[in-house]
Amino acid sequence: MASSSSHIKRFHIFLSFHGTDVRKGFLSHLHNHFESKGITTFNDQEIERGHTIGPELVQAIRESRLAMVVLSKNYASSTWCLDELVEILKCNEASGLIVMTIFHKVDPSDVRKQWGDFGSAFEKTCKGKTEEERQRWSKALAYVATIAGEHSLNWVNEAEMIQKIAIDVTKKLNATPSMDFEGMVGMEAHLRKLSSLLYLECDDVKMIGIWGPAGIDDLEQLEVLAKEPSWFGPGSRIIVTTKDKKILNAHGIKDIYHVDFPSKEEALEILCLSAFKQSSLRDGFEELAKKVVKFCGNLPLALRVVGSSLCGESKNEWMLQLHGIETNLDRKLEDVLRVGYENLLAKHQSLFLHIACFFNYQNIDYVTTMLPDSILDVGNGLKTLAVKSLVHISNDGLIEMHCLLQQLGRQVVVQQSSEPGKRQFLVEAEEIRDVLANETGTGSVIGISADMSKIGKFSISGRAFEGMRNLKYLRLQYASVILLEDLEYLPRLRFLCWPYYPRKSLPPTFQPERLVELHMLGSNLEKLWGGIQALPNLKKIDLGFSINLIEIPNLSKATNLETLTINGCERLVEVPSSLSNLHKLKKLEAIACIKLQVVPTNINLASLEVVKMSYCSRLRSLPNLSSNIKRLNVGSTKIKEFPTSIVEHWSPSSNNSIRNSIRYNSDIKTIPDSCRKLVSIPALSPSLEFLFASSCVSLKDVCCSFHIPVKALMFHNCLKLDEETRKGIIQQSSGEIYLPGKEVPAEFTHKATGNSITISSRNFSASSSFKACLLLSRVDCYPIITCHLRSIGGVKINTIHKFIMPVCQPDSQSPSEHLFIFCDYLFNDEGKRCLEVDVTMKDIIFEFSCYGDKDRIKACGVQILEEEGESSGSSEMDYSETGGTSNHHIDGDGDGDGEYKAGAYKVSQVEHIKNSTHTRGYSLMRSSKKRLLLSRPCLWRKKKKMKMTKT
Repeated sequence: MASSSSHIKRFHIFLSFHGTDVRKGFLSHLHNHFESKGITTFNDQEIERGHTIGPELVQAIRESRLAMVVLSKNYASSTWCLDELVEILKCNEASGLIVMTIFHKVDPSDVRKQWGDFGSAFEKTCKGKTEEERQRWSKALAYVATIAGEHSLNWVNEAEMIQKIAIDVTKKLNATPSMDFEGMVGMEAHLRKLSSLLYLECDDVKMIGIWGPAGIDDLEQLEVLAKEPSWFGPGSRIIVTTKDKKILNAHGIKDIYHVDFPSKEEALEILCLSAFKQSSLRDGFEELAKKVVKFCGNLPLALRVVGSSLCGESKNEWMLQLHGIETNLDRKLEDVLRVGYENLLAKHQSLFLHIACFFNYQNIDYVTTMLPDSILDVGNGLKTLAVKSLVHISNDGLIEMHCLLQQLGRQVVVQQSSEPGKRQFLVEAEEIRDVLANETGTGSVIGISADMSKIGKFSISGRAFEGMRNLKYLRLQYASVILLEDLEYLPRLRFLCWPYYPRKSLPPTFQPERLVELHMLGSNLEKLWGGIQALPNLKKIDLGFSINLIEIPNLSKATNLETLTINGCERLVEVPSSLSNLHKLKKLEAIACIKLQVVPTNINLASLEVVKMSYCSRLRSLPNLSSNIKRLNVGSTKIKEFPTSIVEHWSPSSNNSIRNSIRYNSDIKTIPDSCRKLVSIPALSPSLEFLFASSCVSLKDVCCSFHIPVKALMFHNCLKLDEETRKGIIQQSSGEIYLPGKEVPAEFTHKATGNSITISSRNFSASSSFKACLLLSRVDCYPIITCHLRSIGGVKINTIHKFIMPVCQPDSQSPSEHLFIFCDYLFNDEGKRCLEVDVTMKDIIFEFSCYGDKDRIKACGVQILEEEGESSGSSEMDYSETGGTSNHHIDGDGDGDGEYKAGAYKVSQVEHIKNSTHTRGYSLMRSSKKRLLLSRPCLWRKKKKMKMTKT
């Protein structure tokens, strides 16, 4: 029998019954209920009945969505009924036809066993029949009797029973959509969810809204078509589809179903239906089709438009068209997407462009702070964009704009002028370079944002920004800019992010009173500006690893400052006393400021929760701090005494619970220089995650039988490690490794002298990962390793930053060559998009630098890892727990919180380092952190008082 799924479902229900038992009474009432609810049943009255069912009935059963078997006293007296039942159960088994039962004045056990009056009727029917026919009917009756159904003997009121049956049928039909929806991918799931809003068992008139992307009905049209429920008959359901939720609200429609984007599987099926006129992929098009789905972001309209444009084309034509699709929206698709944008008020159109070009995937509070202009009406504007399905705001407040809508917004900006310098936003690296180099920017430009790493070095003059008097947002990521002279002018910016800024100070004419955030990671700044500036809006300053910085300006008027980050500012001696005025300051980070000596004596600020000053090796005293402090890191400093408020607040007898804190009090002990004599580290706890052994110059043997992937193994200046130990350490490949070495190990199949290497592979995928090894010459104490990945054609696919902490004592330098090994993913989100549309991407160039200096890298090696191999999840572990970051926030103390969620560590006991004939000096007997630091000198971070034993 052919599957019933191949037939159009013309009927909702096929009824199998014995006419003389139920037709005039019970069945007629049931038909009336079905008709009132729009349920169609097969009418068999015009079919001439014979001894066996004819092809018309077989066809009707196959073309029904549900079969209802009404089992009555004389049901088994008809061979017609029995053959119908056999056919129904065949369709049930072959195609999932739903079967419902009604036991009308007959007991289910009599049907199952063919007993009583029901059994007597069955026996009469079987006379003269073959044993095969008898067994076929008997098995069918026995099976159908086990299907739960309504039993008339259990109902006092037959009308109520009929009403209950009609409701049950309605629910089952809603859960199994008709094959009339064939080609409408995902309709079954949507109808199942929508059914709860329809209330089909109710005779009231209801209006239901379907809201989501791709679908336009306006309020005026709705008023004309369906102004009042009274216009419609009882039981009517009016369904309104729109992408503007306000239309539904304005019309008083409260039952609203939100249609989200289809799953990846559904999206692929939608594309196939348009491109191949079938629901499955054509051979040889698998990868290409998946790339198209990725590009379209699962948007059904985009999938249909792009799929139709590729219909009938060869693989080569698909490849050619894929290159152009990413940068140029299909005209039909653009026209449809534009409707939503063009129906916005002018101020909300402007907000749409701001998000598309600068603020996509940012938090709603952040965007509100950055866009305070009343003319943009940010609060109401975001609500408007959300209800019109132009953005999605997640539960945690993240603003997300679909990639195609983002592309539409950027295309709108491009169409503002043929001259980039006359547009509102500049987001293409080449255009930004040309505008700055040629000084063609105008007052139209309000935002500049791009990854500049792929265009190389370029020069600009001090007047590069002179024409852009309305510029508010400037982000030059990884820009290799040569400033031919000091900048003469910068506009009144709200946001400034310029990593590796090349000059000693910002322009003296710069007025930062509108500045909200300042990010100058790794800059050449010696100071920001002179004098006291009005800074009422400033919330965040990050000058991390600006190694020439000698002065932090007076911040007394930055009364809203919340975060100050000056990690790795090696020449900085003093933190200004103006910090005492910053009552909204929450976080102060000054890790590895190796010359820092002076900190304000009183920064008892009510909002201050985090202070990090570890590895400030010349810092001798700690200021008075608020009792609100939750995290304090001052390891590897010369601090000997702590303020009374801190000791009392964190003393064991207090009731304070300081979550995620590292406690230091008057009981702290240090490990003396004798770690230089440590020869062996035996087996440690299987839960150990971090091991830092610095300048253990006698260390030869380390037991590497770790039970879980270790996140960081650092053996700086441990020059006597034996070969077996070195191999064991390197095999812990899922974390970061630093140890002495003279050459890249053999396991790295791709090697090169210098800082770059090119790898060819036909198997790169969006989830591919790699393991890299760098041979470093003498480096500074706190180097940042940067890895740029790009295609052979210059397309950037990822940029990775790793912070090696700490590779040496604060006042020393690495005396010999070391290896640094890490794992990560090949592609970031932007790189994945490039991979999706560039099917020829099979050559990847790896370029490494150390603190921006490629010459410090003597050799490099790369190994591409299997997707399910040893690197699975390594990148995420590295970023969340070892201090490496992908957003320029470096956490130098090794607790790895950075800007990520704190408290990543589960406290477990680290086994003591056992006394052995190879161990000299002191050994640690008990601690409750997952890390082990063996350095000279070092502080042991602990939860409980440490027990020291002499060996």
